[in-house]
This record gives sequence, C-alpha cells and structure tokens, in this order.
Amino acid sequence: MSCNLSEAIEERGINKGIDIGINKGIDIGINKGIDIGINIGTLHSLQSILKTPLSPDQAMDLIDIPESERAKFLELLKQQQP
Repeated sequence: MSCNLSEAIEERGINKGIDIGINKGIDIGINKGIDIGINIGTLHSLQSILKTPLSPDQAMDLIDIPESERAKFLELLKQQQP
C-alpha cells in the first residue's frame, strides 16, 4: 500500500510539472507571436511612410520607434528591399 501511495504522489508531481511546463511554453509562444506581429505591423508602417520624402530616421521618429530598436528595423528594411 505504501508503495502505491508514493507512486501516486510521484505521478501527481510529474503531471503537475508537465502541466506547468506546457503552460509556460504556451505563454512564451503567445508572447513571441505578439512580438512578431507588432514588428511586422511596425515594419509595414515604416515601409508606407518611406514612400514619402522622409528619411528612415524621420519615419521612425514619426511612429515613435525607440532608439534601442532602430537598428533592428533598419536591418529588416534592408532585407525587404528587392
């Protein structure tokens, strides 16, 4: 009986750990998806603004892209050019 009880407790602990891991993975995936969506939206906004005479820096000023993220968006813009 004692063996069955300890096995049941162990199995509950394992299942709880698996559930926690799955939920954490889902949260990470959702946040990553949100970040990607925001980046795509920002990139599309930049591309649209750059059809005007504004420079990339002026366009990023216009839509309030932080200095810390500007290099990333400049690189993404370069990758999008044909």
